[in-house]
Amino acid sequence: MKVNYQFAWINRNTKKPIYQDGGEYTSIGYNPSIYEYPKYWLNIEAEKHWTIFLLDRMEKTIEENGYLEFIILPWTPFVRIGLGYITFLKENEKFTYKFDEISKIYIKGTDLYIEHKNFEKILFFFKSGNQNKIPLQMLCNRQFFFKALEILVGHKVT
Repeated sequence: MKVNYQFAWINRNTKKPIYQDGGEYTSIGYNPSIYEYPKYWLNIEAEKHWTIFLLDRMEKTIEENGYLEFIILPWTPFVRIGLGYITFLKENEKFTYKFDEISKIYIKGTDLYIEHKNFEKILFFFKSGNQNKIPLQMLCNRQFFFKALEILVGHKVT
């Protein structure tokens, strides 16, 4: 199976990429060989260290703002995570899930879905209640997002 990957390091002030790398590899298992794709692994390691840096600053950021804000490209605030809640920011509308109102969080394709307890599928195409999705390919600081969701909201992605 062919797997495409893209890494972009973006300057928060100018909103322009300062480094980009991407490509394609054939998946035999999960990740490519470190010897054939050293730039891929350099980016993976850099992302781990950046996530640790952000986790170290998480408490201070929440004290200052009351939440962590995550953006999707092209630099649009999309979701906020605070202690015990996640809020989706959509144009003129916000929807908040409290930790005890979430029934399920899962990944399907390239999107992360969050379902409220009031959500249900009725027949094949009809749905009732609240369900939101996050386009993971466009989400900045994705690994930090997953850890913040687990730590602050108490839900781990399955």
